[in-house]
Amino acid sequence: MPGEKSILAVTAVPIISEGAVQVDPFWAQETTQITGSYTGTEPFRAVLQVNGKQHSTGGTFNNGLFQYFVGKDVLRPEDEVSLSFLDTKGDSIATQSVSVLWAQLFKAHYACKRATIEGTYQGRSVKLFKLSQETKDGNEEVISWGGSLLEEETPKRFSYWVGVSRFTPEDHLFLTPYDEKGNPLAGRMPVMIEDATLTLDPYYQNDAELTGKYTGSIEGASLYIGGQEKPVRQGGEFKDGMFRFYMGKLDLKTGPITLVPYNKSGDLLYPETQVMIRRGDLFPSAYGMGRSEIQGTFKGNIQLAKLQVNQDPQKVSWGGSFHDGTFSFYIRPGWITGLTDRVTLTGYSSSQEIIAGPVTVPLQIQARNQVPTISEVDLAEVIREAQEAGKTTVYLKAATEVVYTVGARGASALPRDIAVSLVGVKDAQNRPLSRVQMEYLDRGEQKPHYMLSFLQGVENLLIEGIQFDLAENGRGGLFFDQAKRIRIRYCQFGGYSFSTGHYPDDSNILLQECQQVWIENNRFFNNKGGTAEVELNRCVTVQEGYYQQSFSEHIYIRRNQFQSVCQGVVISAGKMRDFQVHQNQFEAVRDNAIYALRLLRGWLTENTFNGLEDEAIVVGANRNFPAELTRDMVLDVVGNQAQNVKVKFVGVNGEVAELALLANQVMNEYHGTVDRPAVLAYRRNTDAETTQRLLVCGNTFDLDTNPSDYDVFPLGSATYAQFKENRITLAGLAQLQKVFTFRGGMLQKEILQDGSLGDYLLDQSIPIDTLLLLRNVWKVREHGQLDQQAVLLRGWQSREEEQEKRWWKVPIGTLVISGPTFPILKFQNENDYPYQTYF
Repeated sequence: MPGEKSILAVTAVPIISEGAVQVDPFWAQETTQITGSYTGTEPFRAVLQVNGKQHSTGGTFNNGLFQYFVGKDVLRPEDEVSLSFLDTKGDSIATQSVSVLWAQLFKAHYACKRATIEGTYQGRSVKLFKLSQETKDGNEEVISWGGSLLEEETPKRFSYWVGVSRFTPEDHLFLTPYDEKGNPLAGRMPVMIEDATLTLDPYYQNDAELTGKYTGSIEGASLYIGGQEKPVRQGGEFKDGMFRFYMGKLDLKTGPITLVPYNKSGDLLYPETQVMIRRGDLFPSAYGMGRSEIQGTFKGNIQLAKLQVNQDPQKVSWGGSFHDGTFSFYIRPGWITGLTDRVTLTGYSSSQEIIAGPVTVPLQIQARNQVPTISEVDLAEVIREAQEAGKTTVYLKAATEVVYTVGARGASALPRDIAVSLVGVKDAQNRPLSRVQMEYLDRGEQKPHYMLSFLQGVENLLIEGIQFDLAENGRGGLFFDQAKRIRIRYCQFGGYSFSTGHYPDDSNILLQECQQVWIENNRFFNNKGGTAEVELNRCVTVQEGYYQQSFSEHIYIRRNQFQSVCQGVVISAGKMRDFQVHQNQFEAVRDNAIYALRLLRGWLTENTFNGLEDEAIVVGANRNFPAELTRDMVLDVVGNQAQNVKVKFVGVNGEVAELALLANQVMNEYHGTVDRPAVLAYRRNTDAETTQRLLVCGNTFDLDTNPSDYDVFPLGSATYAQFKENRITLAGLAQLQKVFTFRGGMLQKEILQDGSLGDYLLDQSIPIDTLLLLRNVWKVREHGQLDQQAVLLRGWQSREEEQEKRWWKVPIGTLVISGPTFPILKFQNENDYPYQTYF
């Protein structure tokens, strides 16, 4: 680090003399007062000694406590500091040493089969850590820089990613805290390393106990369901290499079920071991003709079902309510007409994997005295009556009693100008039990007819505990225009299909020029769609209206699940200064998970992306938008985790003021694929756009590098680019394969009116003022190879004249390379790039 020097922290243990005075550790960068306590004679004043010289006198003493003002930037950890306490006569009562601290690590623990070092610390100035290793010859080897700080917790916690099984208990690791300027704040602390194993026996969902074998010092375990931050249960009996863990009647809902063992100190010893659940079964009860539901029981992790009548493609429905071993499935009127009909149910997981079935539903004639227990109610009438009565909230019943429908009498009957909150029923896990279903078949290519359209400018509404099902009829869910202070939480959205029609902003939720909106803890799933323009649809859209009467601001999208949908979140709001997408899960998304077309300031933080078919994040508008609409965008992409995103983790689609990728973890394993994904790349239709400031710092990348004609980091055009303190693991590098590539101007064939290619047109070359490649740590995967002709940096690519395009050299004003890199890597033409190197 710049300005790095060795500092040994003074141990925070005061030396007590007979004067019975206790001096607290002095945190030099957090306070200006030395504090402590005393008993017996009250001191009159104190004398501060620094490095053997008197610095000052003073102090206030009251009721056994004292304070002594020092000021800022006076004391440092290497100083020898003491306080002498005097009585009114000037005689010494006691002399105490003062522990001067900038930071202190209390614990650092690494379990070999986990990916992170976990620990606690103190020190407001701590911004990152240095991980080092003591080699066999006694030298210190720097491994990496980084760490994620959890400053809001007490004590403060940190997490440092290193990878699974990278180190063993025989290794000697150390962590050293640093401030944002690269100054060390304390001495290095040893990392405690432990190893353990955990092997689970097969488990079926209704089993009362989970059993298995273990090795190591495991004391207990925590059970997590659905990626929740807190465990649903802790404990277990671990004895003589065998363990038992009581499962009880836990609701094994959507998402992974994991068991994490810990030692006596509570340190985690083994990675989140997934509990493998055997496939389940559906047991539908006999369906009475004329009823509105099929009911029954089930086993396994069934989250939804597909119903089909007589194998008719027009009589296919998705949905169902599955809880605590029982299920119910809504039947549309007129679908089942006689005992000869064949009705089947197929159970699916949340990712639409078949779990059970198809099974045949038995049919029977309903007795005359049996009255259907579930009724259908037109929600528009319920809302109208509530608003006429002056109510502010409509409370919906559970779907086991009432299914609310909209649009059965046509588009004109859909609820509009809604000005009341809608609150449904939730279960103990906050899952929605009330249901609203779209009955209007919305055909055509015009803007969609929304299930619920709220009053323009409405304020202070709550939408909670409701399943909004488009039922493959509708193309729009909830519509808000210039609304303020809206909360949408614990709801479920799905059922979109483009087969009936399509419009570019078809959405489950559309916010137009809205302010102060919280979309939290919702689930978006089962929206059909693809990457073709006529198939695109969104879960959440934030946009400006056609007349731009207002503007969007303060939009928060947090802790939602996006599973088996087309697009997740799309924002096009050029005046937005506060847009946050935080701790969401994106899984099996077919197009972009987050599309940031236009905004001024945004944060995309701590989201997870898994198994995406297209890009995780797209930044900037394409050429259909003028550059001035996007060039002021500042976007932070921080602390996200991505695995197997097939195209790009971040794709830049237009001119951007600043793009920062900080502390993200990206891992791709697509062996033998033809189109390998990139971490960060400019889209093909944006050759001339520029990111003014590009910061790629503190990330962890574990990447495929095949095929060999793909550059690893095709970073596009940037005025200032900093690639700093990243940890990069590559599958390998082939001959002439490039690590970094930047774009400049290019020769491009003019396309004539008859479609033929004319003369070359030269676009203006875009220079890079500053390019910094600083202290990055490079590794190669096991069995990976680096060719001697691999290239570190390429600024252009020559092509034959008859080709449509060819690249020209990109001028670089200042190029600095510092820290470890592959020694065999070189520039494609080193004479063109004079640069400074610091190794």
